[in-house]
Amino acid sequence: MLPLIIMAFLGNIEGEERTLYQKRPLPVEVISVNKVAVASTSSSPDFDGNGMVEFPDFVLFVRYFGTSAGEADYSVRYDLNRDGTVDFADFAIFARAFGTEVEQPSGLAPVDLAAFYRRAENTRILAETYFIDILSGNTYTEGFPRRSGRYQYERIDDNTGHFIQFYNNTDLWGGKCTIVLNFNSKTSGTTTYECADGSKGGTEDWKLSSLRTPLLYRVVPDTIIFAFRITATAGQIRAIDSNWKVKSSTDWDYSCGPWTNSRETAATVYLTKRISKDVQSETTYQYRYRFRNSDSCDSGTPDPWSPIVEGVTMASDQTSGGTVYGVGETIPGFPRYFVIVRSSSGARVVVSITGEYLQLAPGGGYVEMINGNRYTCISSVTCHIGTNPGRGRVQRGRVRWTQK
Repeated sequence: MLPLIIMAFLGNIEGEERTLYQKRPLPVEVISVNKVAVASTSSSPDFDGNGMVEFPDFVLFVRYFGTSAGEADYSVRYDLNRDGTVDFADFAIFARAFGTEVEQPSGLAPVDLAAFYRRAENTRILAETYFIDILSGNTYTEGFPRRSGRYQYERIDDNTGHFIQFYNNTDLWGGKCTIVLNFNSKTSGTTTYECADGSKGGTEDWKLSSLRTPLLYRVVPDTIIFAFRITATAGQIRAIDSNWKVKSSTDWDYSCGPWTNSRETAATVYLTKRISKDVQSETTYQYRYRFRNSDSCDSGTPDPWSPIVEGVTMASDQTSGGTVYGVGETIPGFPRYFVIVRSSSGARVVVSITGEYLQLAPGGGYVEMINGNRYTCISSVTCHIGTNPGRGRVQRGRVRWTQK
């Protein structure tokens, strides 16, 4: 059926001058243009997002023709009437709009993958408990250690989109997670997620930030740690300047040191900067960094300073209140990662043959997230909480969950 549709459609546009995929487009004289309004309950037939419904949009539509919801190749973006199947009814909608200018739908969410890519390429989705670096070619890396894969994006309504992760390592969370991005602005909002293994995340804030912006990595007693992204060729040595200060102060402390990429290939990694000298409790600190185009701190022209990131040092410990969970019970809304934490003590993530778990030291080992959730071991034995698989399931000891 598809070849007949293609032949019939091509027959309708025979004799018209069209610009296809060429590096040097042929000049096209536009005699008249009609505008078509697209209802918010349907997808726009302008699949490439250039404002016109043209032959390149038809080529994209053909790729998904005949697919249905639940199939791997199905995308709601091309199901123009949203009935669960990309079929002739959708083609009829597309044909009516062909050659017209499409009014962009209202709302803040990108209209499709191409629009999301234009907005988010080489930025970071920074949530309260995780972060994802959006890279070229619809690829991403995520968290510490770096987990990678490919992604899709689908607009759900005016202010909501799905960021769908497909992990290269299919053992991670069932190989797929769907992050719901609710847009309060073009670059921020609230989010939840659900993974193929049944893992779910509670509502938290997110925003798009520059890959150059440092991260608040961890806060432990008398120490605050920041992290930043660096790329270097094989064997390259790069000198790095660091600045930090109390927010209320005008005086920056300074350090500089070289970093060597000891790998045999180019690498992008995250490095950490630990600040511990004369650190004050319950105080906001600021941090920034820059690279030098040299392997020495005494030479080379420095890059501009990075954006500034802030972090608050630890307050007094929380030892009471909250809800206690024992072995076999699952803590709701347990994070996927323990990367962007506000503070921790006696805590580490353990990777074993059977999976990953968070280990907390007996009698008070804890992790506190940026959103104020704290997980404290209150038993006399080490506490284990599953992260993958069995996320949030207490495997050993007793854990108190408290919220601010």
